[in-house]
Amino acid sequence: MATIPASDLNAMIAKERAEEHNGPLQLVHVINECLEIIFQYLNLVDMYNMAESDERFIPALQSAFSQRFENKRIVWKFLPAKNRKNFIEIPKKLSAATFFKHFGSKILKLGIVGMNGRDAENGEESMLRHCANSIIDLELQKCGLGRHAIDQPFVKVKQLLIEECCLGPNFSQWFPNVANLTLNHTHFVQYNSFEVHFPELTALKIDELEATMMPSSTISKMLQRNPQLMHLKLYCDYNADVIKSASECLSDLEVLKLDLSEDQFEHSFDDQNFLFVNVKQLTLSYGDNFITNIPLTFRKLEKLRLYKWDGVNDRVLNFINENQSIKELQFADTDEIYNDLVMVIQSLPNLMALTIDASTFTSDELVQLLFDCAKWKITQLRIRFGEHSQSQEFRSKAARKNNIKWTVKAVRYSYYPVFGLHFNKV
Repeated sequence: MATIPASDLNAMIAKERAEEHNGPLQLVHVINECLEIIFQYLNLVDMYNMAESDERFIPALQSAFSQRFENKRIVWKFLPAKNRKNFIEIPKKLSAATFFKHFGSKILKLGIVGMNGRDAENGEESMLRHCANSIIDLELQKCGLGRHAIDQPFVKVKQLLIEECCLGPNFSQWFPNVANLTLNHTHFVQYNSFEVHFPELTALKIDELEATMMPSSTISKMLQRNPQLMHLKLYCDYNADVIKSASECLSDLEVLKLDLSEDQFEHSFDDQNFLFVNVKQLTLSYGDNFITNIPLTFRKLEKLRLYKWDGVNDRVLNFINENQSIKELQFADTDEIYNDLVMVIQSLPNLMALTIDASTFTSDELVQLLFDCAKWKITQLRIRFGEHSQSQEFRSKAARKNNIKWTVKAVRYSYYPVFGLHFNKV
């Protein structure tokens, strides 16, 4: 927040009063530089009311709004929804149309929840008119958007999250320069409106648990027409054609995250194998059964994350052995046993960082792992715990039983398991 020395502020006010006004100083006579500082202490409701009271305050209010909330996401809720981090919710008693008219041009990050129906029509029109040239980060939840032609697209939006929305046939016209696109449980009135080239798009995430949301043919065409993609996450139903499109068309792809539904690779991919030349980070999420086929080949894989696996069978072990370039390995919410973990570690000569969940092992096994890592090439060991007391107990036990010198740092994650200990070899 900008500050001006009190002496300078008093001098400016005194000069203003002496030159132009007689009698008690009125707020409308205070210069904008001073008003901006004063208005930064107001909440959203008071800023809104001040803007409504006298339009002469609006420039100073807009400047104060921009400085105070530039790193916050402004959220307008028509329906209840889960709260995201670092946001400011606009009180429901304010008019959406009027709020956007006063402050829309200063909003950089915006979230809209439940903007559907006649009650939101004025708010949508005002948002389009006043926010289209300012927003760079937009989140839409439970909204209807793009049902009609658009005269003024959101040209500055680079990061876009759409969740539980129904999008109209003109979607691609609304966000022509999006670079990071996330689609969660989203319906399209016309899927072919999405099967286009987005020139700035480098990251695409599709997370749809229901099988009827987006057809595999649409995903394949999206990948084919956007070969510049570098990050791809597919937590949805897809077939071999989607993986084939990703393998053949995305030569710049570096990060790949796949959800492997039950027996999906076993029955959908047959004996096919897909090569990813430049992928360096891979996340494989799986369900309840052992996977027997991983038809993926990599040349430069450095980081592997296995999520929700029941264990390590021969196929998984062979897949890991085929990627000797792996430097970082993460097991999250898995049920591997200690001997299998040791076997995996010893099969990777370049492994330097390992992340595991404490719930999978006994405390004695974790202490032994810490001791063994000192003999291996591993320099970073991260252990995640469900309870803070568990992490503290293990930290004490490791200190008593290990003569190996490690630096250790306690951390807290934003997801479960919440508590962690990061060991770094000296």
